[in-house]
Amino acid sequence: MKIWFDALTPKQLLFFNSFKNRIKNRKKVKIWFTSRNYEQVTPLIKILGLEKEIEIIGSFGGETLEGKLSASIERMNKLKNRVFEEKPDIAISSGSIEASRIAYGLSIPHICISDSPHSPIYPLSLPISKILFTPWIIPKKEWIIHGIKKEKIHYYKALDPVAWLIDFSPNKSILENIGIDYNEPYILVRPPEVYASYLLNINNPYFLLFYLLKKLPKIFPNFKIIIMNRYLDQAKFFKNLGKQFILLNKVIEGTSLIFYSSLVISGGGTITQEAALLGIPTISIYPGRLPIVIDFLRKKKLIYHIYSQKDIKYIYEISNKIDKIKEKQKILSKYLWKKMEDPISKIFNEINKLF
Repeated sequence: MKIWFDALTPKQLLFFNSFKNRIKNRKKVKIWFTSRNYEQVTPLIKILGLEKEIEIIGSFGGETLEGKLSASIERMNKLKNRVFEEKPDIAISSGSIEASRIAYGLSIPHICISDSPHSPIYPLSLPISKILFTPWIIPKKEWIIHGIKKEKIHYYKALDPVAWLIDFSPNKSILENIGIDYNEPYILVRPPEVYASYLLNINNPYFLLFYLLKKLPKIFPNFKIIIMNRYLDQAKFFKNLGKQFILLNKVIEGTSLIFYSSLVISGGGTITQEAALLGIPTISIYPGRLPIVIDFLRKKKLIYHIYSQKDIKYIYEISNKIDKIKEKQKILSKYLWKKMEDPISKIFNEINKLF
């Protein structure tokens, strides 16, 4: 069986790389791995040492709908020729429009693995997918509206970052590389993914983030504040903030940075999940309606979501008892881990039965 993985985002890269590592030594399993040239993904491929294992085809389309469409069309054309040559038996992606369409056109079963029904890509990719694997907490109705039949939806009892956190070992050298002493406390801040298609219509998604950045030095005077920037062209927004701030303008191995942090404030989804699962006090500043997986963690009291400036009082409360809160978070995360399964084993076993 030749499996084709197509990873388009950092999260997908981490998930599918873990998937690949777990199955690559099995008999009769061959792997072809593709990605795209993308500011957040290409450097991570190098960090993980995967340059020889992953084929870069096409590129990210940027922040505009026109750019995204043009990049997708160009990538599909380039990718089609390579699929002809590689002849995979199964295609696996997180809803890649290019991978799902090419697979459908060539009668290759496309398997979708995703926890993000809020993304607008799924009306295009799900109706032509053979199976969807998704976390058990996402109601099937959230997926059915995108055109997939109920019987094609399969659950795994895990959040997606479990796939790579199972084998995770923190790396202290990441702190030295950014000028942080191991014993120096810091807060990790991740801006929202404002170029994602599902956030393009959000008005001023930076508003709450900038408000918090002004307040954090006073609330945590003895902490460094690390801003894990997403795009180079956004760096101008985070300059001249003060001596407490460290702005990261390049992609680094973020999971270790989360692990050693005292508090994570995130406008995204993946880092929020990672932090919660690692038992780190976590505040979500996700703009708009919370994704189901983030809302699940909120209800489990593993994260706190800030909706407005008024909610900043919670950060003041955290600052007064950060160590006790971290102890509590560790207990809550361990309890959640005990209830979850290995998603990769579950998915691969079902694929073997079906194909």
